[in-house]
Amino acid sequence: MCDHTPREQAMVAIQDGVWCDPCLEPIIRALNTAGIHTLASCCGHGHRPGNIALADGRELVIARDWDQARTIDRLFPVDINGDRTQTRGDQDAQGASCSRGGFRSHRGNDRPHLA
Repeated sequence: MCDHTPREQAMVAIQDGVWCDPCLEPIIRALNTAGIHTLASCCGHGHRPGNIALADGRELVIARDWDQARTIDRLFPVDINGDRTQTRGDQDAQGASCSRGGFRSHRGNDRPHLA
């Protein structure tokens, strides 16, 4: 993610009236070129997750890394199938794995494995 000071001077013009952080330029261009129109974006500047607001009302959240993405995942008490997810404490106590969004996390190894 970007760490530009001052932020406003580092902004990149995508087209007339459309600006973004330099590190988001490739993805913002790709989305708009593909017909997925963006309204606003911010990379988070290393202080928080980034985001891209889409014209259809959805918003993409951009985690800085794997750990931050898992922290965001834990905000939701259900997986992609609507099933209640185990908390980290449940997983540690049982030594079991829990599925989250198509990835399986094993105790001691939090990197993705296709489920």
